[in-house]
This record gives sequence, C-alpha cells and structure tokens, in this order.
Amino acid sequence: MANRSQNDRGGSRTSASRSRRSGEEARSEGDTLAESFYRQLTKAARRLAGEDDEDLARTGRRIWHFLGFNRRRLGNIFQSASKEARLTLAALPYLLHVNLPRLPGHAGPTANINGINNFEFNRTIADSVKTLFGMDEPPPPAPRFRPLIRSVFMSTDLGTLGQGERRTVTIYLIADTRLLGEPAQDALANRNDDLHKWAKRRGIFLQFVLLDPNMVQNGDFGEVQGEPERGALALEQFYREAIYISGEIPIWWCAAPDADDREYQTATKLVERCGFGVISAFMDL
Repeated sequence: MANRSQNDRGGSRTSASRSRRSGEEARSEGDTLAESFYRQLTKAARRLAGEDDEDLARTGRRIWHFLGFNRRRLGNIFQSASKEARLTLAALPYLLHVNLPRLPGHAGPTANINGINNFEFNRTIADSVKTLFGMDEPPPPAPRFRPLIRSVFMSTDLGTLGQGERRTVTIYLIADTRLLGEPAQDALANRNDDLHKWAKRRGIFLQFVLLDPNMVQNGDFGEVQGEPERGALALEQFYREAIYISGEIPIWWCAAPDADDREYQTATKLVERCGFGVISAFMDL
C-alpha cells in the first residue's frame, strides 16, 4: 500500500469545534467559495463523529479532518487566483459531469464519457456556470446511472494562478478506464483536450491525468514517459498534493496514516456500515 502522507489530526470533538470557530473568524472570500464544495460532506462527517460506536465516531473525525484540510487548501487557491481563474476552476466539475452541446467538452449525443459519481451541484459551481455561459438558471445535471468519473482531484502551486504567464493546474480524473473500449478512450482524450483548449483561452493550462483505481490502489501509477520509477514518484506526488474536489472519497481518509495492510482492510470493511448520509460511495485508491 502506498504511503499516504497527510496526517490524521482529527482530535477530539472539543478541539474540532474550537478549530471551526477559529476558521470562521478568519474566513476569506476564497474560503467562502471553497466551502460549497465540502458543506454537505462536512455535515455528514460531523453526524458520523457523534455516533456512540467509537470506531464509527473515529472514522467521522478522520473524514472531517481531511475535508477541512482540503477545504482550506482549495480556499487558498481561490483566494490567490484571479477572477477568471476562479470562474474557470469552479465551473470545471460541471463541465466534466454534463454533456451539453453549447458547453466546452461536448462529446456528442452517443458518448458515455462524462459524469461524476456523487456530484454535488453547489452554489459556487452554479454561479460560475451562470456567469461564464450566460445561463439565467444553469440546468442541474441529470442523474446518471453509471457516471464514468469516480472522483476528481486537483493540484497546483499556490501563487501560480495569480501571477506568471503559464498557470498550470493538474486535474486528476479517477475512473475505471480499463473497462473502456478504444473508441471511448479516444473520445475521452478528445474531450479533455477540448476542455484544455477552453481553459487555455482563459489563461489556465489544464493538465489532465487519468488514474484507474485498479492500478493505483497497490501503488502502481503506471509509467511516465516509459519509466515506471517516474510513475511511482508521480503517485507519491498525487497523495501529497492533490486536493479533493468532487465524487467518491478515498478510503485512506478513514485509516490511520501509518496503517498496515490489515488495518487498512479493517477500515475498508468499516466504511460499509458508516451510514454516511450524502456519501454513498468510497473508493480504494
């Protein structure tokens, strides 16, 4: 199992409450925009943290911690970004989820290469889509039986969205790509290229990285430019830097950072009885 370097600092309910009050006092505009991405999940984590079963409560605290950690990092990115960059990044999950003719990334009526599992059409996304595409009321995405994308993560260096000529953002799409035929894989590559060109016109360089959980969960990132060693380094960079944006949440959020394989499997079984409200799926990544 790959080393997962984000630390478990769930702490007690008292310290969590104190941290929430402190964060609210120092909330920035970027924090407010980012909060929409995690609001419902945070509520569910707090409910789980209040369970009488200590194993479930501990899991809820760990999930709450990781949600807060990701929210703060996304808030920092929004705060440092230009208005154009904020709108572009906030609208991207919607563009990945839908397949509408008038929007970037449209792949044709027969393509089945869009959709994010457990996608939440939050206020920040809706406002961005409304501003960018002139929609009075952006249509909420229709529910999909089998969305292609299981989860979306993002990484970028703080500051790159507020200055410099090339502002690069890596978008990790977690999907069961091995199940796709060659035509679907080609269509997905073309769709990502279309979204890349759209974002580039708006001053952001998007780099899409596809991750198949079946390959990644055992530490296999594949090869980067033909070199498996570089693939392993890229996987470690993902665990260290990627920010959760939408979709299924990783099971490793529920395990201690130094968990061995047996403890990790215990966490995997535990999430099956979480009753986590809005979260109906975890992924083993």
